[in-house]
Amino acid sequence: MILICLSKRAPSEQVAIESYKVYCDLKKAPHLDVEYAHHASGAPYFKGDETTFISLSHSGEWVVCALSQTPIGIDIQQNKEIDYQKISSRFGIVAENLQDFYQKFTLSEAYAKQQSCGLPYALKQIPQILGTTYTFIKGYTLSIVGASEGMVVLL
Repeated sequence: MILICLSKRAPSEQVAIESYKVYCDLKKAPHLDVEYAHHASGAPYFKGDETTFISLSHSGEWVVCALSQTPIGIDIQQNKEIDYQKISSRFGIVAENLQDFYQKFTLSEAYAKQQSCGLPYALKQIPQILGTTYTFIKGYTLSIVGASEGMVVLL
Protein backbone atom coordinates (compact mmCIF):
# COMPACT_ATOMS: atom_id res chain seq x y z
CA MET A 1 0.00 0.00 0.00
CA ILE A 2 1.11 3.54 -0.72
CA LEU A 3 -0.36 6.40 1.25
CA ILE A 4 -0.14 9.82 -0.37
CA CYS A 5 -0.97 12.84 1.74
CA LEU A 6 -1.24 16.34 0.35
CA SER A 7 -1.23 19.42 2.53
CA LYS A 8 -1.24 23.13 1.98
CA ARG A 9 2.12 24.51 3.10
CA ALA A 10 2.89 22.89 6.42
CA PRO A 11 6.22 21.91 7.98
CA SER A 12 7.61 18.65 6.54
CA GLU A 13 7.95 17.06 9.96
CA GLN A 14 4.32 17.76 10.80
CA VAL A 15 3.08 16.35 7.47
CA ALA A 16 5.32 13.27 7.87
CA ILE A 17 4.22 12.44 11.43
CA GLU A 18 0.52 13.00 10.72
CA SER A 19 0.80 10.89 7.55
CA TYR A 20 2.52 8.16 9.55
CA LYS A 21 -0.40 8.01 11.99
CA VAL A 22 -2.92 7.67 9.15
CA TYR A 23 -0.73 5.03 7.49
CA CYS A 24 -0.59 2.97 10.69
CA ASP A 25 -4.36 3.26 11.10
CA LEU A 26 -4.97 2.08 7.53
CA LYS A 27 -2.65 -0.90 8.08
CA LYS A 28 -4.29 -1.55 11.45
CA ALA A 29 -0.80 -1.38 12.94
CA PRO A 30 0.22 0.18 16.24
CA HIS A 31 1.60 3.70 16.21
CA LEU A 32 5.25 3.29 17.02
CA ASP A 33 7.11 6.04 18.83
CA VAL A 34 8.89 7.39 15.76
CA GLU A 35 11.03 10.42 15.16
CA TYR A 36 11.23 12.18 11.80
CA ALA A 37 14.90 12.27 10.82
CA HIS A 38 17.23 12.49 7.83
CA HIS A 39 19.95 10.14 6.62
CA ALA A 40 23.37 11.64 5.84
CA SER A 41 22.22 11.79 2.20
CA GLY A 42 19.34 14.07 3.24
CA ALA A 43 16.65 11.45 2.62
CA PRO A 44 13.93 11.39 5.30
CA TYR A 45 13.13 8.35 7.41
CA PHE A 46 11.29 7.40 10.58
CA LYS A 47 13.71 6.62 13.37
CA GLY A 48 12.02 3.80 15.26
CA ASP A 49 10.32 2.22 12.24
CA GLU A 50 12.72 1.01 9.58
CA THR A 51 9.91 -0.83 7.74
CA THR A 52 8.11 2.31 6.58
CA PHE A 53 9.64 4.27 3.71
CA ILE A 54 8.90 7.97 3.24
CA SER A 55 9.33 10.51 0.48
CA LEU A 56 8.46 14.22 0.60
CA SER A 57 8.25 17.03 -1.92
CA HIS A 58 7.30 20.74 -1.83
CA SER A 59 6.30 23.17 -4.54
CA GLY A 60 4.27 26.34 -4.48
CA GLU A 61 1.69 25.98 -1.72
CA TRP A 62 1.72 22.16 -1.58
CA VAL A 63 3.60 19.58 0.47
CA VAL A 64 3.18 15.94 -0.55
CA CYS A 65 4.19 12.90 1.43
CA ALA A 66 4.26 9.26 0.31
CA LEU A 67 4.63 6.29 2.65
CA SER A 68 5.09 2.65 1.71
CA GLN A 69 6.56 -0.65 2.89
CA THR A 70 8.94 -0.52 -0.09
CA PRO A 71 11.18 2.31 -1.32
CA ILE A 72 9.05 5.14 -2.66
CA GLY A 73 9.67 8.44 -4.43
CA ILE A 74 7.34 11.39 -4.91
CA ASP A 75 7.77 14.77 -6.55
CA ILE A 76 5.46 17.70 -7.14
CA GLN A 77 6.20 20.73 -9.30
CA GLN A 78 4.16 23.85 -9.81
CA ASN A 79 3.72 24.25 -13.55
CA LYS A 80 5.23 27.62 -14.36
CA GLU A 81 5.88 29.08 -17.76
CA ILE A 82 9.57 28.35 -18.19
CA ASP A 83 11.98 27.91 -21.06
CA TYR A 84 11.57 24.14 -20.94
CA GLN A 85 13.52 23.69 -24.18
CA LYS A 86 16.62 25.32 -22.69
CA ILE A 87 16.33 23.25 -19.49
CA SER A 88 15.58 20.10 -21.50
CA SER A 89 18.68 20.51 -23.63
CA ARG A 90 20.81 21.19 -20.54
CA PHE A 91 19.66 17.95 -18.89
CA GLY A 92 19.21 15.83 -22.01
CA ILE A 93 15.42 15.58 -21.69
CA VAL A 94 13.43 15.09 -24.88
CA ALA A 95 10.20 17.00 -24.24
CA GLU A 96 7.55 17.80 -26.82
CA ASN A 97 5.90 20.54 -24.76
CA LEU A 98 5.82 22.07 -21.29
CA GLN A 99 3.50 19.41 -19.81
CA ASP A 100 5.66 16.63 -21.24
CA PHE A 101 8.70 18.30 -19.64
CA TYR A 102 7.04 18.47 -16.21
CA GLN A 103 5.92 14.84 -16.48
CA LYS A 104 9.44 13.63 -17.31
CA PHE A 105 11.11 15.91 -14.76
CA THR A 106 8.84 14.91 -11.86
CA LEU A 107 9.17 11.23 -12.75
CA SER A 108 12.96 11.64 -12.70
CA GLU A 109 12.91 13.44 -9.34
CA ALA A 110 10.66 10.76 -7.85
CA TYR A 111 12.87 8.01 -9.29
CA ALA A 112 16.00 9.67 -7.85
CA LYS A 113 14.37 9.68 -4.41
CA GLN A 114 13.16 6.09 -4.68
CA GLN A 115 16.53 4.79 -5.88
CA SER A 116 18.64 7.12 -3.68
CA CYS A 117 20.56 8.23 -6.75
CA GLY A 118 21.39 11.62 -8.16
CA LEU A 119 19.11 13.52 -10.51
CA PRO A 120 21.60 13.44 -13.42
CA TYR A 121 21.54 9.62 -13.34
CA ALA A 122 17.74 9.56 -13.00
CA LEU A 123 17.29 11.88 -15.99
CA LYS A 124 19.16 9.36 -18.15
CA GLN A 125 16.68 6.65 -17.07
CA ILE A 126 13.52 8.48 -18.23
CA PRO A 127 12.46 5.95 -20.89
CA GLN A 128 12.67 3.08 -18.40
CA ILE A 129 11.09 4.74 -15.34
CA LEU A 130 7.90 3.03 -14.25
CA GLY A 131 5.82 5.50 -12.33
CA THR A 132 2.56 7.36 -12.36
CA THR A 133 2.00 11.04 -13.06
CA TYR A 134 -1.05 13.01 -11.93
CA THR A 135 -2.32 16.47 -12.77
CA PHE A 136 -5.43 16.52 -10.55
CA ILE A 137 -4.23 19.64 -8.72
CA LYS A 138 -4.68 22.51 -11.14
CA GLY A 139 -1.32 23.96 -12.16
CA TYR A 140 0.77 21.12 -10.65
CA THR A 141 2.33 17.87 -11.82
CA LEU A 142 2.84 15.09 -9.28
CA SER A 143 4.72 11.84 -9.94
CA ILE A 144 5.16 8.72 -7.84
CA VAL A 145 7.64 5.89 -8.36
CA GLY A 146 7.19 2.72 -6.33
CA ALA A 147 4.79 -0.16 -5.78
CA SER A 148 1.20 0.89 -6.46
CA GLU A 149 -0.97 -1.78 -4.89
CA GLY A 150 -3.83 -0.36 -2.83
CA MET A 151 -3.00 3.30 -3.33
CA VAL A 152 -4.84 5.74 -1.07
CA VAL A 153 -4.93 9.48 -1.73
CA LEU A 154 -5.92 11.97 0.94
CA LEU A 155 -6.54 15.60 0.16
